[in-house]
Amino acid sequence: MGLTEQALIDRGVPYISVFQDWLASAQAMAKRIDYSRIKLLVSPEDYRILGCHLLGPEADTIIHRVISVMRLRNDVRELAEMVYIHHPALNECVLAAAVKAVGKVRAYKSES
Repeated sequence: MGLTEQALIDRGVPYISVFQDWLASAQAMAKRIDYSRIKLLVSPEDYRILGCHLLGPEADTIIHRVISVMRLRNDVRELAEMVYIHHPALNECVLAAAVKAVGKVRAYKSES
């Protein structure tokens, strides 16, 4: 969903990249899913989600959480603060990646 890392590079758009396996999800660990990944591309200037790429079971369903945020407010902090009511769940991978992205944007802002 959104732009790829190469498209951002080609356009000269600043971004931070978060690459996270799904092992933050207890369900992924229980199912021994070790190949799934999420990549979030986020603007370091305003927390906008520029792109999100998912690989793994139920990725087509999980991506809707990201799409909703991108369409409504487009702020990765919304994903990081969202309630994930079903635990354990595969979509908790989004939470882990979003929290990591927020931390990277904050670090970028403090260095600038």
